[in-house]
Amino acid sequence: MEADLQKKRSREISIIIVDEIGMLDSLYAHASFAFIGGSLVPRGGHNVIEAARNECPFILGKHFFNFDTVVKKFIDAQATLVIGKNDLSTFGFDFFNDKDIRERLKLNAIKVVDENKGSTRRQADYILECIN
Repeated sequence: MEADLQKKRSREISIIIVDEIGMLDSLYAHASFAFIGGSLVPRGGHNVIEAARNECPFILGKHFFNFDTVVKKFIDAQATLVIGKNDLSTFGFDFFNDKDIRERLKLNAIKVVDENKGSTRRQADYILECIN
């Protein structure tokens, strides 16, 4: 029993904190999961679509007002979880170890992305229609 517990504790976990524009897309593609920063404090959050598009399950804090409409689509589809700042360390570890919940969130997020594809084309068509 003690050997199993020690094995779990010694498992290597890598955490990358990114504060640079343009890097997330490639990192999400290789991540087990992501915590979407900027949502832990009243800063407004970040776009979650990149993580979802790269099939990276994600969690976020309660402050996502800059992306409210988009994030609510993911919440409604059970494609993400919203946690408080006091829950991050405990929940992050549990989330890392629960492959089933990560897989469920990932699949639900992929559905949200698929259901909302084509908005750029629709907007461009609408603008062209208004101009003509």
